[in-house]
Amino acid sequence: MTQRGKLIFINGLILFIGCAVLELIFGGWFNEDNRLNGLNLIRNKTYIYTSDLYTETPIEIKYSRDKYGLRGNSILNTPEKIDILTIGGSTTDQRYITDGKTWQDVLENCFKKEGREVLVANAGVDGQSTFGHIKNFEIWFPKIPNLNTKYILFYIGINDFYLIENERVFDNLGYNNLRKIKDNSVFYNLLRTIKGIWTANRRKLGHQKIDFTDYKYTNEDITPNELYSLYKNNLKGFEGRLSILLNHAKRLNAEPIFITQPSLKFKLNEEGNLTGVTNINYIYDYPYNGFDYYHLLSMLNESIKKIAGSETLVVELTPKFIWEEEDFYDFVHNTPQGAEKLGKEIYRQIKNKVDF
Repeated sequence: MTQRGKLIFINGLILFIGCAVLELIFGGWFNEDNRLNGLNLIRNKTYIYTSDLYTETPIEIKYSRDKYGLRGNSILNTPEKIDILTIGGSTTDQRYITDGKTWQDVLENCFKKEGREVLVANAGVDGQSTFGHIKNFEIWFPKIPNLNTKYILFYIGINDFYLIENERVFDNLGYNNLRKIKDNSVFYNLLRTIKGIWTANRRKLGHQKIDFTDYKYTNEDITPNELYSLYKNNLKGFEGRLSILLNHAKRLNAEPIFITQPSLKFKLNEEGNLTGVTNINYIYDYPYNGFDYYHLLSMLNESIKKIAGSETLVVELTPKFIWEEEDFYDFVHNTPQGAEKLGKEIYRQIKNKVDF
């Protein structure tokens, strides 16, 4: 072996040993806390920071998670009290809505005003899709003692809208050796987090301040029929994951409730007239605008209703005409005003259909 070859071999060996040591220390091979960290959970923390995402001047935000990783003042470190567990991505987590003002808080207060004590926990994780929600049931929720929630609200759809573009076939999430490696590997989870942040920013799903007056809306579609056919076929993977989530909820003896998500990429009025932003994005190199986005998202919602069947409640928020620009600080994330409207609308649709 040449001198240069020896040098490359030695450096490669040192790098391999270093990575192996880091995996053993920070991976989840021997430490269950590290496995939870792989889900990007914040636990036993309170953050105070300022934000101007929906105000002219910065305001103070208080964001708290208890030792089990759950958000909600009324259930702090007492998971046995939880009546409703809410699961979703950043629109459930609401990183920039202060404690006491989230839609979960509003929902809880609506029950309280009518004389029913119904405690709502927030298990939303910024950036999570149905892949992550399934991991929650496998890795996170079994670590929460005395978790005995009666209902689980799945506020999902937005984060899966783009993920399914690579799901050409049903995604069987049966446990195997490769999944064990992914669950435990600190490097895999780091790369997954970086990829998720990059994807969210590229798709404009990350938190950003948007001036909606900069956008024009149209009532014309630009998407070819081929994309609708492809999208419908690709929903099979999404439907498979929904079925897994339903089964997980039932194993916890909890009633699942699905909630479809609104967006300001499109607007509906009382007459049912639809317009969407003119900005063009792509799936499989096929263009779509906000008008098309509504129809594609509606197809995803139809998959939710298909898997839910007649026995599982679906709260419809996507097709509601109640949403205004003041309710969002970007295309998908709510302002406090929007969170209040969201919580009240969920309450209105479920109050006579849940039993407490």
